[in-house]
Amino acid sequence: MKNLREVNDDILKEWLEFREETILCYLNEEDKKHGLFIDEISEKILKNDMDFHHILGEASCNALASRIYYFVMDSFRASISHTHKHQNGEYVYKAHSQIYHIIESKAYDDIEECIKQTIDIWYDLLQD
Repeated sequence: MKNLREVNDDILKEWLEFREETILCYLNEEDKKHGLFIDEISEKILKNDMDFHHILGEASCNALASRIYYFVMDSFRASISHTHKHQNGEYVYKAHSQIYHIIESKAYDDIEECIKQTIDIWYDLLQD
C-alpha cells in the first residue's frame, strides 16, 4: 500500500505527463499572430497551471502549508492569467517540469534557484 506522499507524487507525475502530451496541441506563434482562440487557450493553460499548484500543495501532506499555498497562488491568479496570453504553455510546462524533477529526485537544494527562475520567467511575461 502506498503512503500519501507516494500517491501525491503519482498524481503530480500523471499531471505532468498529461501536460507533455497536450502541450503540442496549443497554437504556435504564427497562429498567435492572427489572434486565433488566444483567450480560450489562455484559460485552459491557466486551469492546468492552477491545478498543478493545488496538486503541489496537496503533495506537501501539510494542511496548513497547503492552505497558505492555495491562498498565495489564488492571490496571483489574475497576474498568472495575464502571462498566459503571451505564450502557448511552453513556459508553464518548463517551470512545472523543473519543480517536479526536483521533487522526484529529492534535490531540495535546487528548489530556491528553480523558484527564482520561475519567478523571473513569470515577471518577464508580465512585462509584455
